[in-house]
Amino acid sequence: SYYYNDTKNYSRCEKITKQLVDYYSDTIPLYYAMHEERSLLSNIDKEQFRGNTQLVDSFARLKHPYNESSYTRVASYLCERMPGENEKARVIFSWMKANISYDWNYKIYSGPETFKARKGVCDGQATLYKMICQSVGLKIKEVRGFAYGLNVSTKDYYAKPINHEWNIITIDSIEYIVDVTWGDFKQDPYNSLLNRYPQNMRDQLISNPLTN
Repeated sequence: SYYYNDTKNYSRCEKITKQLVDYYSDTIPLYYAMHEERSLLSNIDKEQFRGNTQLVDSFARLKHPYNESSYTRVASYLCERMPGENEKARVIFSWMKANISYDWNYKIYSGPETFKARKGVCDGQATLYKMICQSVGLKIKEVRGFAYGLNVSTKDYYAKPINHEWNIITIDSIEYIVDVTWGDFKQDPYNSLLNRYPQNMRDQLISNPLTN
């Protein structure tokens, strides 16, 4: 053939072949390892996920064989193996942490756009988390308020401008604070007040809400 009769092209062909061999030598074992892990997790009894955060997180981070064009399909696939409300809330949270990044261009604010682009600001992430949780029957709401952090003075903190959004989710009849953007799941209400001040005092989730 032309390749084997031409030294220059033969060398080029040999080089490409070596690159392909090296590539598949690395990726094929990885593919089978991922496939084996997915098979093992998919075959685990439903009750084994109960209270096992590490197992739930591992399941959420897998590359699942479903159509990711629909957030309801994502929710259904993730949650069909979860035994309770806590595991459902956690697996959705962990899936978002693994698949949704922050939009540092500050252009994506809605839940649907965040799902489509796989990135969004806090508004979009909190809305998307609510959308996915509601699609599997969880009670959840969005919370707007003020985030206390870098380059913010104490005076600004008590002025409480709206600059952040997170969620309150009900799990087994108890309300919890979840902030997907910051990676906080079921955060202690008092610790949350060190970083966030909700617009609605009731959303502090403490018996004697703080005031100015």
